[in-house]
Amino acid sequence: MLTITSASIEDAPTMLDIQRRAFAEEGRRVGRLEDGQEIPPLAEPLADLVEHIEGQTALVAREGNRIVGAVRGIVTGRVCVIRALVVDTDRQGQGIGSALLHALERRLADVDRYELTTNPITAGNVPFYERHGYRLTELTHYSATVRLAQMAKPGRGEPRQ
Repeated sequence: MLTITSASIEDAPTMLDIQRRAFAEEGRRVGRLEDGQEIPPLAEPLADLVEHIEGQTALVAREGNRIVGAVRGIVTGRVCVIRALVVDTDRQGQGIGSALLHALERRLADVDRYELTTNPITAGNVPFYERHGYRLTELTHYSATVRLAQMAKPGRGEPRQ
């Protein structure tokens, strides 16, 4: 049975491990960035994730005692930026990502807008978010190998079109 709860500091190492495994294929496909760095989800230090858990919204999905996914939301003003929606590699495609996204949107329901960035190099990323009401707002060439899709969805405070 899947349960979604707020993340604790103790969950941070597992969340980071799942994040790194979830983004590993994308990292292999794009290689290193022009400055020699890994893509941000692969290079994020544990301390940054802990800081996020302490100061913003972080949720984990559990099956029993096992964490199988996570998502984070950063609210600035009336906008929620969704970060690191990840599902463990052996559990992808089973509705966990959708459940986490819906839980985050319910938890942070009073924002005007939800925003996120995803890499369309992974074929299912953009369609996944489109199924959940997100629309492509911009495509940015971050580097020679990385193209990013910025997507957004109205929250309660923004009129729907």
